[in-house]
Amino acid sequence: MADFFDWLATTQRFNTLIDIGANDGAFGAFLQHKLGIEIVHAIEPLSRHEAALRERNFIVHSCALSDFESASELFVSENDAASSLLSPSERCLAEYPQTRLVDHEAVHVRLLDRLPLEPLREPLLIKIDAQGVEAAIIRGGRSTFAKAQAVYVETSFVPLYEGSALFGDVHAELSALGLELRGFRAQHEAANGEPLFAHAIYLRR
Repeated sequence: MADFFDWLATTQRFNTLIDIGANDGAFGAFLQHKLGIEIVHAIEPLSRHEAALRERNFIVHSCALSDFESASELFVSENDAASSLLSPSERCLAEYPQTRLVDHEAVHVRLLDRLPLEPLREPLLIKIDAQGVEAAIIRGGRSTFAKAQAVYVETSFVPLYEGSALFGDVHAELSALGLELRGFRAQHEAANGEPLFAHAIYLRR
């Protein structure tokens, strides 16, 4: 049975991927192969992943993103894909014990719109996996998001990080930029069935 990415591959064409929260690059590499993407800008604050990203021939930006620029600190979780500029909430730790903090790492926080994203050839796909900072990233990158043909973003329905954005915040930002919600993938639920987070799919209207 075909899934969302099969459909996207047959209906959309992308030349560039901006992978925000690239981690080790595995998902970015999947998107590059599946969608025939030529250029990948990988944005990842954890220094341990830089070598793996460069081995994939991605253009690497070693920083975190938000709506401000400053030196800051990353909360590093046992599962480092859950690391964030925000600390995990009690609810997050209860639902996902692997998000417990094991370290902190000094990082530079940048605005997406101020990164040297060259080359950048449209059509553009942006993927965001940033653990609660999604709306701030969009605010700091509105000019870049305005160029996107599609956005694939992990978004929460309950606060899994302290001070985190929720789906409504992310939806308002992307809708204002002319992107339309087309659906959700990989929804995660609590033991009682409550939706916790999912991956939202937006396409240019």
